[in-house]
Amino acid sequence: MEEPASTNVTEFSFENTTFPDGYEDLLMKTNLTVKIYIELYTILSLICVACNIIIAFVIIKYRRLRLDKSNIILLNWTIVNNLFMITSPISQRLSTDWETYFAAYTFFCSLEQTQYCILLANLLLVDLLLINWYLKVYHTVIYGKFVNYLNYILVAIYVLVIISTGVHVSSCFEYRLITSEVFLLISYLKFIVFMIAMNIVHLVKRRRLAPSTVTSNMPLYLVNTYFLSICPLLLAIFSHFLLRDQLFSLIILIGGLILAVMNPIYFFIILYNFDKDYRTFFGHVFSSKCCKYKDDELQEEPVVFNGSVQLG
Repeated sequence: MEEPASTNVTEFSFENTTFPDGYEDLLMKTNLTVKIYIELYTILSLICVACNIIIAFVIIKYRRLRLDKSNIILLNWTIVNNLFMITSPISQRLSTDWETYFAAYTFFCSLEQTQYCILLANLLLVDLLLINWYLKVYHTVIYGKFVNYLNYILVAIYVLVIISTGVHVSSCFEYRLITSEVFLLISYLKFIVFMIAMNIVHLVKRRRLAPSTVTSNMPLYLVNTYFLSICPLLLAIFSHFLLRDQLFSLIILIGGLILAVMNPIYFFIILYNFDKDYRTFFGHVFSSKCCKYKDDELQEEPVVFNGSVQLG
């Protein structure tokens, strides 16, 4: 009986695999960089959560701030942003363990898709904040109608984000193609173009603006801060695919991500230093005096002339 021809099969083994020189050293440095990043990111996330809570608290507590519709939009932004800041460190910390990641793929995928949709809500609320300020400064008649529909616009944003979340999360269970990352990236690119155009329009129109206007430009400062914070991240994402030095590109990517997520800290610093009302109310919070004041505290006192009262 003729014996079958022997087949020369070489079994694959990591032990027999030779890696390029310096690969193990690069892997150790990369792992150390990721570990440092995770811890730093977690600490910054907790600080961002605290800043959002303080900003939201003073808006809810003091009616003077709630009278300005831009603060209502900012309040919604802090709430939505906190959802991201609370969940993001959890997903990033767990995703570093690849074995756990693939074992619970649908959970991590669902969490990531939800976070992408939350970022979209953040972006839409920032857009709304700028539009609200622009109409208030340059188109007062339209602004009067706009504020009447502001609550409906906010509800529409939440409904859109919830539907988007449901669509993308369902892709994790059906193993369909997920395009939320690409869609979010395109949304950020559109936002950059939108911000450049709006700033140019503002520079042109403000020369014609009556000098007596008392409308605060604080929303513009906040939105421009948000705009400037995400630009390094987008540049880091593109450079990550162009640079050959993996460790260096990873450090740039991490740096851009950290700068982008610190917006609550930026907002708190800007409001504290450049807005008199916020600085006063923050002072009440830090000095534990906020419980001593009523909801309408610090409303402007009426001006009295010879016993008659003139309301401001």
